[in-house]
Amino acid sequence: STTTGTIPSALGNCVNLTTFSPTETYESLTGSIPAELGRASQLRSLSLRMNNLNESIPAELGNLTLLEYLDLSPNKLTGMIPDSFGSLTKLTVLDLSANNLVGPIPEIASLQIQELNLYLNNLTGSLPSSFLDLTQLRILRLDRNKLTGSLNLVLSNMSNLQILEAHRNSF
Repeated sequence: STTTGTIPSALGNCVNLTTFSPTETYESLTGSIPAELGRASQLRSLSLRMNNLNESIPAELGNLTLLEYLDLSPNKLTGMIPDSFGSLTKLTVLDLSANNLVGPIPEIASLQIQELNLYLNNLTGSLPSSFLDLTQLRILRLDRNKLTGSLNLVLSNMSNLQILEAHRNSF
């Protein structure tokens, strides 16, 4: 069955929840991502893709230290990518593409990350120094933002990179 409406904040009480992927029907969920979801400490996979979620990404999602897969694309999320995402050291996939996110990309501490999709936002600034450590990255999509600086140094350590999309920036 299809989940519609808002994401219940009581999901934060589901301390044994490992996967939350509520819908496969486009644009069924509305409203914001509840901060309480950051209490679901066993969560390893969170997919809220292809909905009408808005407002900012709650910093509390950075408490999900077992999270390996996070997909919040495409939605209508605003604000900055929380600095607390630096605590997500087990991420292998992070997809925040096709939202209305602004500001710089925070440090990314997950050395296991293989896929990073941040395209189609309004992100600004240079790539963080932590990108030098993302040696397992296979897919990096940064296109259609307002990023600046140089890709040369960052790319020098990405020997596993298979897909790079960085057009429509100021690199």
